[in-house]
Amino acid sequence: MHSERAKPLKDGDAKPRIYSLTAMTAGLPKSNLHRAFGPKHGQRHFFGGGDKLDQNAVRKIRERLLISKTELARKAGVSPITIDRVEKGMTCRMETKRKIIFALGFDVSDKEKVFPGG
Repeated sequence: MHSERAKPLKDGDAKPRIYSLTAMTAGLPKSNLHRAFGPKHGQRHFFGGGDKLDQNAVRKIRERLLISKTELARKAGVSPITIDRVEKGMTCRMETKRKIIFALGFDVSDKEKVFPGG
């Protein structure tokens, strides 16, 4: 095997370029930046579940029943993060909605009370 060692640079030699993220993204429109690297912290996340629903009643019902997000998540069989996202109005799967409805003590026929318009 032949191994090459890096030779020390002499005056006039081409120096290796080190690109920063700022330099690489200079001139790109912001929409392309978001596609490449995702939005900044505090904005909607760029993958799944970022779309807003019409306001739902999950938080109001949960608080009226005096149960925590963690307890509702355990009863529904989903993560507390999912409950948090749903309460903030982000989309979720139909199966998740069904689990939350049952965990809150409602029936599927009462879906409009928990998720109006959804």
